[in-house]
Amino acid sequence: MRPTTALLPGARVGIARRLAVFDRARCAGTVASIASSVALMLILVGVYFGVRAGSVSYIERQPVDLWVARVGTGNLLRSSSVFAASTLDAISYWPEVASASPLLRILVSGTAGGERSTLFLFGIDPDAPAGAPFVPAGRAAPGPGEMVLDRAFARRRGLSPGDTVVVEDRPFRVVGIAANTNALVAQYAFGHIADVRSLASTGPVVSFGLLDLEPGASPDDTAAELAEAFPQLEFIAHDAFVRNNIREMEAGVLPVLWVLAVLAIVSSLSLFSILLHGAVTDQREAFALLMAIGTPARSITRIVVSQAAVLAGAGFAVGALSIPAIMPLLGHLVPELEIRLDAVSVAVVAAMAGLMALAGSLLPLRRVRSIWPGEVFRA
Repeated sequence: MRPTTALLPGARVGIARRLAVFDRARCAGTVASIASSVALMLILVGVYFGVRAGSVSYIERQPVDLWVARVGTGNLLRSSSVFAASTLDAISYWPEVASASPLLRILVSGTAGGERSTLFLFGIDPDAPAGAPFVPAGRAAPGPGEMVLDRAFARRRGLSPGDTVVVEDRPFRVVGIAANTNALVAQYAFGHIADVRSLASTGPVVSFGLLDLEPGASPDDTAAELAEAFPQLEFIAHDAFVRNNIREMEAGVLPVLWVLAVLAIVSSLSLFSILLHGAVTDQREAFALLMAIGTPARSITRIVVSQAAVLAGAGFAVGALSIPAIMPLLGHLVPELEIRLDAVSVAVVAAMAGLMALAGSLLPLRRVRSIWPGEVFRA
């Protein structure tokens, strides 16, 4: 049997760990570069899920079977729909319809504390069974002259129930603070539908109708019957309407987040590869010694990859552990920025860090393979 000098896995990891911290300054720089990239990726993932929740959760929570909109309007976020309120009243008498709640959406300018921002203002009927947001503080049903504000908007301006917000030069008393109504570029607000019609200078119109059907009624069949009776309107199943809004949200947000994520990965990967290449160059004699004593090439390869994994693992740990400290700071500096993370998101970023370590070790591997074992005997 031929003797072998292949290293056991534990020995390879031990050598890789020692080589990784050979130059402490370079090791710290490498770990810091990976940690910053990991933190940025986690923040971007968290921002995506935060925007998704803020944009779509209000729609998801509505206890309805069908959404009514003008033909060609398939979503609430990036479309315009207006039709007569009398038409929605007529729909409410349809045999399969248990209730029809109105919703009027307009863009307005809200001012508080001397700061002005754009709001998605929704006019709702406080007596209707649907349309109200989830409100953890105050009440969800605004009366005349009252308004429910998004939590991020209220937090930035220091508002709470009982305070006043000015919308289009008209004061409104804040009666509730809504959660999951932050679309990042603008926040949701809710007022009495009569006040919203007055602000928009419109007559009795609505943007959407929220239909709750009688028990046992088929949403698809009812939608087809109503579409035939009211051809100027579109009747969309609740789940389909939610998916439409998710697609619109992703079309507006995902491209920007992907560009930032790719830039973070590329810059961190480049720096990681260069630093690891420099570490291998400084450790030429150590690698030459391993080769001189007959260590197989595959073991050398595994040492380099293990060295990269040790550094990437340390960087991921530092980056992930920094998130709990970063999130409150970002929330204080940018209240509109809501970050949501779960175990799956963290696992995905961890896998990306592993791939980064693998890719970053390719250039150093080429350098190692060019080392001559006789270099260990140089004076």
